[in-house]
Amino acid sequence: MKRIMLLILSLSLTAFSTARAGDVLNIKTNPFMVVGGGYIALDVDFRVSDKWSLGIVSEFQTFEPQYDIGIRMTRYEQGTFQSGWNTGVEALYKAQEPFNGSASYDPDSDSYCLWDDKTLNDICGYDTKPVIALVLDHNYLWRWKTFNVGLGLGAELATDIDDIANVTLLSVANFSIGWVR
Repeated sequence: MKRIMLLILSLSLTAFSTARAGDVLNIKTNPFMVVGGGYIALDVDFRVSDKWSLGIVSEFQTFEPQYDIGIRMTRYEQGTFQSGWNTGVEALYKAQEPFNGSASYDPDSDSYCLWDDKTLNDICGYDTKPVIALVLDHNYLWRWKTFNVGLGLGAELATDIDDIANVTLLSVANFSIGWVR
């Protein structure tokens, strides 16, 4: 995990150092996190050319030890961080709930618990499962001075690191608000 974080930091610093003056970065978040309070999302995109940005994507659950972290490359059709269509590709590392929604998190034991029908008790001690994912999406960005809103759809192809044959394909929708600096 430390190697992944170091790679992401190195790529971000490289992207930041090659960017031109003005509109260097876009800091984004998902405003829906405020409604439920279940997660924190923060993305930072660095401009690397007139049409491309490279960034860090992250999402952390507030009540469970689940998270997504990765890198994102985006191509903007009308220019980097300008209003218009853009297409992005993300490579993610995820720590997810181990039983696809059927386990519950117990903060006292700092582990996930699964109900056992035979003993009629929760069996705890399960940790998050590591997952890698590739996301492809197409978005529209509306920009007013430094403030912007993004909305898009795409697909996520994910696999468990421990069980490569366990592949899932999911649709994804995204919504963000951001500030270009």
